[in-house]
Amino acid sequence: MQRIESLSNAKIKRLKSLHKKKVRSDLDLFLVEGKKMVDEAISSSFTIEEIYISDSFKNKYEIFIKQNEKEKIYVVKDFIFDKISGTMKPQGIIAIIKKQTFDVEQYIGNGSIVLLDQINDPGNLGTILRTADAFNIGLCLYTDNSVDIYNEKVIRATMGSIFRVPYIKANDKIINKLKDMKYSFLAMTLEGNDLSISELSKKSVIVIGNETHGISNGILEICDKKIKIKMSENTESLNAAIAAAIIMYEISKF
Repeated sequence: MQRIESLSNAKIKRLKSLHKKKVRSDLDLFLVEGKKMVDEAISSSFTIEEIYISDSFKNKYEIFIKQNEKEKIYVVKDFIFDKISGTMKPQGIIAIIKKQTFDVEQYIGNGSIVLLDQINDPGNLGTILRTADAFNIGLCLYTDNSVDIYNEKVIRATMGSIFRVPYIKANDKIINKLKDMKYSFLAMTLEGNDLSISELSKKSVIVIGNETHGISNGILEICDKKIKIKMSENTESLNAAIAAAIIMYEISKF
C-alpha cells in the first residue's frame, strides 16, 4: 500500500482522465467506484490494475485492506479523493479495471440473446444488463451508436452485473452467424403483434430499440417478426429497460 499526496501526481492525473470515454477507449481501462462494485470486481475474472482509497475509507475498512493486500492500493487524502471521484457523495474507494474481451463463439448457444439498438440512456443500459444477469440471458449485444457501456452511470446501474454478463458490440459477422444458427430475431415495436410466449425460445434474439426512435431501419430489416407487450389502451409505451425486463422474464421460463 502506497500513499499519494498530490493532485498533480501522474497516477492521479491518469485516473481523472479515465472519466472520459476516449481515454477509456485508448487505454482499454475503465473505472468502478464504491465498495460493493470494487468487491464485485475483485471477485470477478476481470483484472484490477489499481485501487485508490481515501484516508476515511482506510480507517473504516481495515479488514478490506488486509484481505486485498495483493492488490495495488493507493491511499489519498479525502479532499484528493473528492476530486477524482465521479459521484456527489463518494464512498472513498475507486478501482481501475482492465477491459475484458468476450469471444462470441463461447457464448452463442448458451441461451437467449438480447440485442440493444442505440440505447442512449446509461441507466437503461445498466438496468438491462442487471436484468439479463437476473434471468440468465446468454449474451448481450449492443450496436455501435449505443451509450458507452463503460460509462460510469451504466456501471453503477448494473450493480455488479457488468462483471457477470457477457457483452459484445454487434456487427454483421455476428448477426450472420446467429442467422446461420437459426436464431429468431424478434423486434420489440409498438407496431408488432401482442407478445406470444410461443414465439420465444432459447434461440431468440430480442431486439430492444432506442428510447425515442425505436429500432433503426437497418436492424429492423434483419428481424424475423415484430412483437409487442400487451398493455392498457391508455398506455402509449414502456420504458426500454422495463420492456426488456418483461421479455427476459418470459424467456427465462424456457
